[in-house]
Amino acid sequence: MTPHSKTYFASDFHLGVDADLSSLDREKMIIRWLDRISVDAREIYLVGDIFDYWFEYRHVVPKGYFRLFHKLNELIESGIPIHFFKGNHDLWQYEYLERDIGVTMHHGPYETTIDGSQFFIAHGDGLGPGDIKYKVIKGILTNRMCQRLFSILHPNFGLSMMRRMSHKSRNGHTLISSDPIITNQQCITFCKEHLATHPNTHYYVMGHWHHPLIHPIGPLNYYINLGDWVSYFSYGVWNGSSFDLAYYQE
Repeated sequence: MTPHSKTYFASDFHLGVDADLSSLDREKMIIRWLDRISVDAREIYLVGDIFDYWFEYRHVVPKGYFRLFHKLNELIESGIPIHFFKGNHDLWQYEYLERDIGVTMHHGPYETTIDGSQFFIAHGDGLGPGDIKYKVIKGILTNRMCQRLFSILHPNFGLSMMRRMSHKSRNGHTLISSDPIITNQQCITFCKEHLATHPNTHYYVMGHWHHPLIHPIGPLNYYINLGDWVSYFSYGVWNGSSFDLAYYQE
């Protein structure tokens, strides 16, 4: 294996909320993970819900995360591209991370070819059948007029409101089953439907459902859920010919 030949994927850090580990401890752990993978990383994909809440005003962003931002910028400056996806908890990202940190921002699903294999990468929220209530709410939250109206609120009030909304959303988003296939069923259904019209897609890489899984949906086609860094500390590794899930340990 030559240096800088692997592609890494991770999602659902949910920084800003404490769990078994505090947000700060998880942030420091993520930085140690980034240091570890920088040895052979060619590219890194952060696939949504990196923050538990985020609203970016024109001249104000949520405080904190300096350590993570510094590390991301350091890796980018060293020549490792970092792709950053919006999740359902950090929808309202605009120019700051792309302009000041240097990440490549993706506002929706992204299709790309890596080492000859076709990838469909998305956070996973709102995909597949059902979940109508969330899809309606997402439509409202991503409406530019609604965002402009919300931005009129003072940041102290607006960010506090976002924090409460995010907390409520996370509490309502517990695993629906101990069976990872049942938990991921919405996205699996979406991938099968997408594959019917895009048969050359080899890997569907997503987050959102927090339950790590590699599930075949065709002879050479797979749905992958990256898990999270709240309970599992899991991530995906593409080595040029195969995709694996790994679990960070100190």
